[in-house]
Amino acid sequence: SPRNSPRRAPGPKPDSLLGLRLSLAAGRTMIFTTTSFIEGHPVQQYLGVLAVEVVLGVNAARDLMGRVRDDFGGHSATLEQALAEARDEAFKKLQRRAELAGADAVVGIAVDYETAGTTNGMFMVTVTGTAVRTRSKP
Repeated sequence: SPRNSPRRAPGPKPDSLLGLRLSLAAGRTMIFTTTSFIEGHPVQQYLGVLAVEVVLGVNAARDLMGRVRDDFGGHSATLEQALAEARDEAFKKLQRRAELAGADAVVGIAVDYETAGTTNGMFMVTVTGTAVRTRSKP
């Protein structure tokens, strides 16, 4: 189905987690998907659950501007950009761990955002998934 069909992408993008392919060495690709399977790539071996965290410290100026926008409406593009960068870093870490495990794909990906305290301006992005080795159907 088109919804679960992997597509080539240069790197993690904020809204394109389903079927994401990341380039690996020697022309191979790493497939990331939020689903538990990849059409046309049956799982040959499950290699384990992966979890990565990225903690983001939001400086006082960013935090103040975000609060002003929250109070008067709108959104904080600066904070959104910082969260996108943290998510991208988490996906890079996930890819490195998957490569070390010998995986060519990560299935069942979930992304979570949390605040690490209400006064210290710390946010945490967690990405989890299962590293797998697949084989293409002939």
